[in-house]
Amino acid sequence: MRADCFAIHLRNRGLDPAHVDLERLAQASEGFTGAGIEQAVVSALYALDVSSRVPDTQALVDELARTQPLSVVMFEQIAALRAWARERTVPAHGPVLAASDDAS
Repeated sequence: MRADCFAIHLRNRGLDPAHVDLERLAQASEGFTGAGIEQAVVSALYALDVSSRVPDTQALVDELARTQPLSVVMFEQIAALRAWARERTVPAHGPVLAASDDAS
């Protein structure tokens, strides 16, 4: 999924995703949303703009390393929102099984 996000955001900027290691980027972007991945691509382009180079895998990995994904930065807020929603909303994918229900 994240590899596909990289491919989409690279293509949207006229870059060929075949020139980067999409699987390595997917692993390096664990916890990132599509928007975070897009920002890493944009940041790599800006960082390399001075040298007129095209971002390679390492340039993108470097940008990911300089960025904290929202799933980390906003962990407490996301957990609180999930807890709130668990009691007040209906999941779009059906009922959520309790941990004890998973074993049956």
